[in-house]
Amino acid sequence: MKDTGIPHTFRIPYGEGRIAATLPGERLLGVFPSSTAPPLAHLEECLRETLLHPTGTPPLRELARGARSVLILCDDLTRDTPADRILPPLLRELAQGGVYEEAVTILFATGSHRALSPREVTAKVGERVARSVASVSHDPGGHLVSVGVTSAGTALRVNPLVKAADLVLAVGSILPHRYCGWSGGGKIVLPGVSSLEAIAAMHLRVTRDASIRLGAPDNAARREMDEAARLAGLQFLVNVLVNADGAVADLVAGDPVHAHRLGVEKALRLFGTSVPEADIVIAGAHPEDRDLWQAGKALYAAELPLRPDGEIILVASMDEGTGEHREFAELLGFSTEDILRRLEKGETNNLLAGAAAFAQALVLEKARVSVVTRGLPAETARRASLTPYATLQEALDAALVRHPSGSVLVLPDAPKSLPLPRRTSADAPRKDG
Repeated sequence: MKDTGIPHTFRIPYGEGRIAATLPGERLLGVFPSSTAPPLAHLEECLRETLLHPTGTPPLRELARGARSVLILCDDLTRDTPADRILPPLLRELAQGGVYEEAVTILFATGSHRALSPREVTAKVGERVARSVASVSHDPGGHLVSVGVTSAGTALRVNPLVKAADLVLAVGSILPHRYCGWSGGGKIVLPGVSSLEAIAAMHLRVTRDASIRLGAPDNAARREMDEAARLAGLQFLVNVLVNADGAVADLVAGDPVHAHRLGVEKALRLFGTSVPEADIVIAGAHPEDRDLWQAGKALYAAELPLRPDGEIILVASMDEGTGEHREFAELLGFSTEDILRRLEKGETNNLLAGAAAFAQALVLEKARVSVVTRGLPAETARRASLTPYATLQEALDAALVRHPSGSVLVLPDAPKSLPLPRRTSADAPRKDG
């Protein structure tokens, strides 16, 4: 590879700030954010128009007429859905249908994630909505109610607030997702407000069905999520598409299946980014970098453009360590065969952790993975088959020693990315920022 000797410094998100590294010569193929699409110029106006002319349903204000109670399912802080901007127009439309704020409850669809703190609730929904609208975080191990059994045989038990409400809405975002192709849609019900058993069953599908992959628009997991949403009574959703800067670039609203399908069509254009193949892929885990459980999602995008025998550098502050699923980190020390064996023989108590570890171990068996983190203890990282570094520069320098003429590609917000690899000449890399 030709080397000009001119250093190139780049910065990617890290915790609340950014972390930098300098790369010599023309090693850098490019920095590829998830989406450079411009933000909607008038988000509230666009949302109001979409609520009046939704996909596959009557307008929201018509659905609200006669309802005595409305439940809004909302994603949590592991997603950068700007609920603080989405909820006020949504509440105004409900009021047009005769449902006012005192009859509305927000249920944070945390799945197996931890509950939101009061400060985080305010950060998510905005100060005025946090004061005026009741909210609660889902507890997957708490009291739940049955709403049926999916065609795949999953007994679906959900938060009782879902069954009690006259009208159930959802607010979330559509992003590439390893366990169902794309987030959004019925995923806010399963796993969002379901039992631990149902959540585990859904995640375990990734160990048995190769159709479930990052960016796949139709697969067994997505179909089960759609069915679960119908069983639970989800009637309307607003799903946004957020660009690399966290701004809404597009949105859909309406029927949980039809509107979501339209959103996925838009998302394929928005997040599908042509990238060259590389020997080293630097994957920033922002905005899902608070713990190992979340940050591992960055690896699924990073592996797509990686050349054989390549290396991934995962960049995630992980200020909350391993997260809620400690067994997940321990299982990452096993091969995929061993993880499957432990799942089949009941040797792991946490089926959800086993499914997630299996998916991540598939990547670890293909590539060496280093991690730049300040919150994950070095020994924990090593047990999880990750080589820890304190700085991005240290990790990059070490990788370049192992790949003396290697090319480098950067995905600053990999959990939101869908790289579409193209072959490129090793001696003529492309620089995109």
